[in-house]
Amino acid sequence: MHRWLVVVALVGANSALVTGLGGHAGLQHGHGIVKPDRVLIGGTEFMPRFATFLSNSLIVPAGAVVTLPPDSTWDAIEVAGTLVVSRAHDTTVRFIHLTILPGGRLDAGTEADPVLREVNLVVRDVPIDTARDPFQWGNGLVNFGSQTRVGQYKTPFVELAEDAQAGATSLTLVSVPVGWRVGDELLLPDMRQIGEVRGAAVGRESPVTVAAIAGTVVTLSKPLDFAHGSVRDPDGGLVLRPRVANLTRNIVVSSENPNGVRGHTANIGHAASWDVLGNQSIGVGRTRNEARDSTSTDLRHIGTNQIGKYADHDHHAGSSVAVRRSRANSYIGIGPDSWAKVVHGTHDTVVEDNVCVDFDGGCFVTEDGYEIRNVFRHNVAAYSLGNGREAQRNVEDDCQGCEGSGFWFRGLHNIIEANEAWNNTIGINLFSKLQVNADVPGAPGGMPDTSFDSNNAVPMSFRGNVTLGGNRVGFELWGVPPFPAEDHVSAHNRNRQVWGAQLGGNNIFLRNVTLIDSGGRSTCIESSSAYLESVEVDGGQLRGCRIGISGGMASRSVRLRGVVLQNVINLVYTGLGKPAQSILQDVRHLPLGSHPKQYVRYGAGAVWQTGEPYGKFGYEAWRSGGGSAPVIINWQGTGEDYVLLANQQERSLPAPATNVPGSLHNRFFLPESGLTNGQAWDKYGMAFLGDVFDEGSAVELEGVTGGVGRPGLDRPLGPPRAVITVPNMLSPATVELQRDRPSIRLFIMLTGHDEGAGQDVVISVDDGRPVRVPHRRGDVDQRWHTTTAVAPGTHEVRTWREDLRGKKIAASELVFHYFVENATASPPRPVRR
Repeated sequence: MHRWLVVVALVGANSALVTGLGGHAGLQHGHGIVKPDRVLIGGTEFMPRFATFLSNSLIVPAGAVVTLPPDSTWDAIEVAGTLVVSRAHDTTVRFIHLTILPGGRLDAGTEADPVLREVNLVVRDVPIDTARDPFQWGNGLVNFGSQTRVGQYKTPFVELAEDAQAGATSLTLVSVPVGWRVGDELLLPDMRQIGEVRGAAVGRESPVTVAAIAGTVVTLSKPLDFAHGSVRDPDGGLVLRPRVANLTRNIVVSSENPNGVRGHTANIGHAASWDVLGNQSIGVGRTRNEARDSTSTDLRHIGTNQIGKYADHDHHAGSSVAVRRSRANSYIGIGPDSWAKVVHGTHDTVVEDNVCVDFDGGCFVTEDGYEIRNVFRHNVAAYSLGNGREAQRNVEDDCQGCEGSGFWFRGLHNIIEANEAWNNTIGINLFSKLQVNADVPGAPGGMPDTSFDSNNAVPMSFRGNVTLGGNRVGFELWGVPPFPAEDHVSAHNRNRQVWGAQLGGNNIFLRNVTLIDSGGRSTCIESSSAYLESVEVDGGQLRGCRIGISGGMASRSVRLRGVVLQNVINLVYTGLGKPAQSILQDVRHLPLGSHPKQYVRYGAGAVWQTGEPYGKFGYEAWRSGGGSAPVIINWQGTGEDYVLLANQQERSLPAPATNVPGSLHNRFFLPESGLTNGQAWDKYGMAFLGDVFDEGSAVELEGVTGGVGRPGLDRPLGPPRAVITVPNMLSPATVELQRDRPSIRLFIMLTGHDEGAGQDVVISVDDGRPVRVPHRRGDVDQRWHTTTAVAPGTHEVRTWREDLRGKKIAASELVFHYFVENATASPPRPVRR
């Protein structure tokens, strides 16, 4: 019998000593309150005190210091004092449950006194006792107190000084790595453009280790399977050198059987602190990368895929001024792992210099949305390949973060710098939707005393990150408010280098960005204009892609400054309508290889002719009267400025009329037929994309298709006007039941120069009392008003605008007519804005 078992006799005293030592926040929130038989975790969950009923237990009471023997096996270890890992010999300890109670400490090395010997912490393969542990916090290492697991520091990854060819048996690095040794396992990402061969997935070297190392030269245990070359721009300029990471660490936390019952690790509660450096986690983490199935709070259902059992989980630890760091570790997934390093309801921690590979769901995660002031710096995430679904659908199906993101940040208000994502499905995913809102500590170490809106949070700093060789997307954003993503590099990702995902409220703001493709296959920046509020690129280069920016050029606000574009097609203005603002300043366009010069594709290219369907030109392209939005400042460095107009905007072309009352789309067109663009512009201020040009004044710009340039930056507009587009005299008005009364809806388009004009419209029907139609939230250039003037015959409508003082603007007054054939009312149609 081990001499350590004499401590078991202290179990009764131990219970008395540790009860209620949870710390002030633990007491308030229920994390870490110790009872005789359990430790409370929040208001409903708990973890049993396993050492109180398992006979083969090591109990370290408060005030005691116990050193682990070289080799031992336990059912449970409970630490209220100090449990020490020796610096003098290797240590292997096997356990089912290792619990550090509030006030207890696990000393497996400190920054001043690291453990340099081999240490193995092994979670045994034993069934979970769900009768005693229904929330399944056991079967792992759980820290409510303090743990320092500081081993030997190893440089996490290094750049290669030169490209490595297939069959190479050595690597030359740009610097000497710290702590690398013979036998260390290495990881080299696939630097190639994904999809160079149709259907090709990301490549993966077969296992390779260090056979010898001398300075910057590393001899490999086997020849390389394929070439690892630098990422270069289309002109051969260096973008990214090849990389190599080290996965080996001298302190190893593992599951005895990764295919059986796995272990997990967690730091829980305000009283918890941790300093974990030089650890390898392998095959740890029980939550699978599929829909969560958790135990219900009433215990009527026992979960089969319990949430929160990750490889390394900071769980509702709040904020503290104590040391809370996870540095220079490696996380290695085996099988359908969910997440590796998870920060959940926790603030002011440091996650730095770590390497993570093969976690299906993702490597580095902020779980709920209100995690703030954490530092994620210089970490590598590789080969998270996920379930192939998109982020929002996964969250809605309780499979959050299952898509395979190297970095999955639902909590955004953190420092995110110099991280690299290699060969994941998605490199970095900022998911600013469906978050949890909660109070947060206003200062480090404080209580949650400050209201925090997770939905409008942005990173404190997002700088110098790299997303490389992703199987789908490099950098993905979901509903993120505007913030500068600085010095970001996305290269050789299969479909998109940057994607504003299909969820409203997206803003893309890139500063000094480098987006690189090889062979013109992907899109550098893509988002549907329907889901994107703004796109701004301030400096940098978008090169080698099939399309430089697609969809985003028709968002509400576009601004490109000092950007180099070299793609098959650089910019595509498509989507619904036009941007409210589009400024291309000091933008340099270059052709890509032998491809023709396609710098800007504007409009549909063709022009509408009377009798043709409207739809192919985009119904909403006629909805705005504010002047052509895109302006070009200093075209190709010539110093010349232009307003960009589509071919369809030429004055002599016919303009479409609203002659089909049953179609809500047609409310954007003219209330009379037979007009040219020029006539419609002069009379109503309405035209395709909100402007017109005279054929003789247009300038053909090299590489611009579907449009022309009008010299100068003036956008001449008429007076402010309110145009009734539907109903009109082209077809009878539609009478509907509105609040059980026969009514007609009048659709109004605002046109002309808005400066000095109020947002309301004044309207009078059949010389009746003037009615003010207010600006509603979400309206831009459209208003609508319901009238009860439904008697058969012709009706007159007068509209005008007012200045900011409420005085009528004389030049704005217009007169319209509509007719009613039959006052029989139909059910109302929904109004889509």
